[in-house]
Amino acid sequence: MEYSEHVETIEPNVTLLADAAQRAGVDAPVPTCPGWVVGDLLTHLGRVHRWVTDIVRSRATEMTERPAGDPPDGPDRIRWVVDGAGALADALRATEPDTPMWAFGEPPSARFWARRQAHELAMHRVDAELAAGAATPIESAFAADGIDEFLMLLQLVSRRGDRHRGITGSGETIHVHCTDVDGEWLVRLEPDVPVVTREHAKGDVAVRGSASDLLLLLSGRLTRDAPNFEVFGDATLLDRWRSEVRF
Repeated sequence: MEYSEHVETIEPNVTLLADAAQRAGVDAPVPTCPGWVVGDLLTHLGRVHRWVTDIVRSRATEMTERPAGDPPDGPDRIRWVVDGAGALADALRATEPDTPMWAFGEPPSARFWARRQAHELAMHRVDAELAAGAATPIESAFAADGIDEFLMLLQLVSRRGDRHRGITGSGETIHVHCTDVDGEWLVRLEPDVPVVTREHAKGDVAVRGSASDLLLLLSGRLTRDAPNFEVFGDATLLDRWRSEVRF
């Protein structure tokens, strides 16, 4: 997907998130984020959006402190998140995609932040909708891009050994195959990090499903025994993925 396409997903998704938060209420538990209520989800997003907006606007060359201060209480927090997402989208629109700046992934430019924030917001939109009752699918091409972004970034941050980590092993393989749009990946569980390639290949386990459902599976929002999936081979590898991946 292009930079502009990532940017243009931000405001529609924050609108959907705001609607779900309004329906659920800020004190509703978020089933896919254990220990969080909707208000916590909103606080997280609002702070991240303001932090990234500052990075983009200032062209920061190193990691900056996240903005301090408490968000508004109650329903006003929803408007605060919408405003922060709008400011982020505006900052990205005003910035050339390859403008250099600090990022925790590749490439270290505005392009990274547009893609990362687009997908983080879409995933948390799903979280808010699940808190309100049911989620709408992520658009197929966008979801496939989200799978690619998630797997490649997980591989990168796992190498650094920070708080994010991916599943490891002794060479076992997981094949991920979208059924509604082009997209296939092979994840090889090496002793130190998961190694990801974009290819059609036989894995020790293969999972097939829509891009949206596969993204929700890989990010821990669905389980492999949901009727949405076809699973072939050693399904326990998918259970290990769910229990061990931290991102």
